[in-house]
Amino acid sequence: MNEFELYTMMFFWIDNYYADSTDDRINNLIGEMNPFWWQDIGSADPAYYDDFCRFVKGKNITLDNSLDLAKNFIKTIDYVDVTEAFEESDYDKWKNGCKRYIAEEHKGGEAREI
Repeated sequence: MNEFELYTMMFFWIDNYYADSTDDRINNLIGEMNPFWWQDIGSADPAYYDDFCRFVKGKNITLDNSLDLAKNFIKTIDYVDVTEAFEESDYDKWKNGCKRYIAEEHKGGEAREI
């Protein structure tokens, strides 16, 4: 799993968790974190992806540690607290979602089996 794939999975997780939110700050964060806004690798507001890349720099990203890395990064966001999305996260659901995503053609990576 590469850093963009992990970032994208984190985005999917937050977006899904807060799908019905009416909180403008949460919805703004989701919009700014969106990794599909531009064609290149990044986020709608490039600062979010840049911050994430600095956070994971030098860390080995694996399927097994990806949820913990996502949880720890989310804690660093000062704009709005979205840690609730990860508090009682189902590791198997996360892992299976990652496997499905990685197995398909996607922006920022090649389809592959894990």
